[in-house]
Amino acid sequence: MKLAICTTTLYRTERRDEKIRWECARQFIQSCKNSEYTIYAIDGGSSHEVLDFLSCSGVSVFRQRGMTLGMARRQAILEAYKSAAPYILYTELEKYPLAPFIHDIVQLLEKGVAQLVVPERETLTSLPHEQYNAEVEGNDFFANLTGRPIDVWFGPRAWARPISRYFLNYQGEYGDTWESIFVPLLRAIKDGIPTHGLPLAYTHPQPQTAHEEGNAFYVHKRRKQLHVIREALLQTWNEQTQPTLNYYINM
Repeated sequence: MKLAICTTTLYRTERRDEKIRWECARQFIQSCKNSEYTIYAIDGGSSHEVLDFLSCSGVSVFRQRGMTLGMARRQAILEAYKSAAPYILYTELEKYPLAPFIHDIVQLLEKGVAQLVVPERETLTSLPHEQYNAEVEGNDFFANLTGRPIDVWFGPRAWARPISRYFLNYQGEYGDTWESIFVPLLRAIKDGIPTHGLPLAYTHPQPQTAHEEGNAFYVHKRRKQLHVIREALLQTWNEQTQPTLNYYINM
């Protein structure tokens, strides 16, 4: 196995928003069939039909043990790490338009161009209006903070297996929610880990955009995400010393 894909899942299909997300996730999983990729999913309580589909599709599913989003993500990354695959990709399964580009992402790692790859969208215009504004502002903040104009708000990250230590050793000191995949990335960059952006002709799933556009819940969520992540990044940037980076194996 060349690549381990790790993710978290929570799709309760009786809820309209989660059903839309699940239909997108199904497309991602189907795109990865008959590939050299194995998907490891930490599930927080999906519907039975979702769990059945995941299992029948060859996804390795584990029940979520921790209470926070950060703990669930680390559990997923740990399972991918334990697989001994040389490369790991973290992503949300709803981002099914990413699937055709996974080969390009892995090639960048294989060629040694980078140890950590951040897939980037060539344009953000397919996003809902509020998400577009929040992510443009977030990426601008990251670029101003670090001098690195990378599309970090996209979400997916891929890395060579040893880099897992940055993600596994973050213990939620800045909240343990959405920032849990941002703080490890920033710490790796501060340590000089070769990091590379990879522009992709990615388009946000239209059903998600249509559902979230003008939805008060998602408007609030995007603003809150921006605030939480930005504050965590600022505190991380100002860290005088880094935590000891030992693999966090026992969860």
